[in-house]
Amino acid sequence: MYGYCPSSAISATAQLTNTRASIFVTRRYEMMAGQPPFEAENEDDLFEAILHDDVLYPVWLSAAAKGVLRQFMTKPIASRLGCGPSGERDIKAHAFFSGLDWDKLDNRQLTPPFKPKIVGGARASWGGGGRPAVGVKLAVRG
Repeated sequence: MYGYCPSSAISATAQLTNTRASIFVTRRYEMMAGQPPFEAENEDDLFEAILHDDVLYPVWLSAAAKGVLRQFMTKPIASRLGCGPSGERDIKAHAFFSGLDWDKLDNRQLTPPFKPKIVGGARASWGGGGRPAVGVKLAVRG
């Protein structure tokens, strides 16, 4: 089973920033929906699905969550939320993010809704690679 690859990564003319934005959007979809936006039995079918199929949204997502994902997952990259002339201002103004204090977020003053439990006394640090430092074990609460 193949997972999702952003449509901009398939296009030879896609810019690197658009590919990064697509990967960001894909990860948001997976975090909110609990599954990738597209799946296929082989790579060719996956690429076809990315380019031509509609994204399906779980019925249990809120209207605001579906709305922001729909705007993030729009096929023409230039029409995606955050990719227009207003850039991130459009994202920050979306109803999904209403009530979020962006200044506190930028200054790391918000309490995260979930904090992983670190086992074994190791100190967690997130380097440039986006992964926890070697030797850090995270325990999932269940």
